[in-house]
Amino acid sequence: MPESTTLTSKGQLVIPKAVRERLQLRPGDVLRVSVSGRRIVLDAGPAKTLQVQDWLPGLQVTRDVDVDAACQPVE
Repeated sequence: MPESTTLTSKGQLVIPKAVRERLQLRPGDVLRVSVSGRRIVLDAGPAKTLQVQDWLPGLQVTRDVDVDAACQPVE
């Protein structure tokens, strides 16, 4: 699935839509950049971890929760 893109004067490039969709990339996702010979390698990393909001869109998260502490047995 070779695709082409053009580097802008600011050093930016657009990842083609077909590639973004195939890798399920969204704005704000972090990609690792490395060089291999004359190749630039973008690594999308491991499979995404779903956030609660992804499958319960009406839910509003108002604070962070310490999952390890929440999973401790209650005495």
